[in-house]
Amino acid sequence: MSKGIIKTRKKQGKRSASKLAVVGSKKAFRSYDEAIKYLYNRTDYEQERHLRYNVDTFNLKRMEKLLSLVGNPHKKFNTVHIAGTKGKGSTATMLSKMLEANGYKVGLYTSRTLLTCTSE
Repeated sequence: MSKGIIKTRKKQGKRSASKLAVVGSKKAFRSYDEAIKYLYNRTDYEQERHLRYNVDTFNLKRMEKLLSLVGNPHKKFNTVHIAGTKGKGSTATMLSKMLEANGYKVGLYTSRTLLTCTSE
């Protein structure tokens, strides 16, 4: 069956609680409401209070291994990657302006803010 064709699985006997369509070898939601319910049932790490990063729980070893497996592309040119939950746009803009003011060529890319699950 080609990847673009959607097929559904029917369980015999008990009805499946999750109504997922199979697209190629991947599962997809059949409705918007199912997808939203799935997303909202995931852990919101920004709201978690009991999860605190420290030297035991926070390190970059997994990311460093991944980067080495793909040839360390981050070492081929000077970049700044700004990540986190709040303030990335203003931090990137301020840093960009500081570098420009000191004679550096700067390329700034920022992606749109996702305000809701329906943001386009």
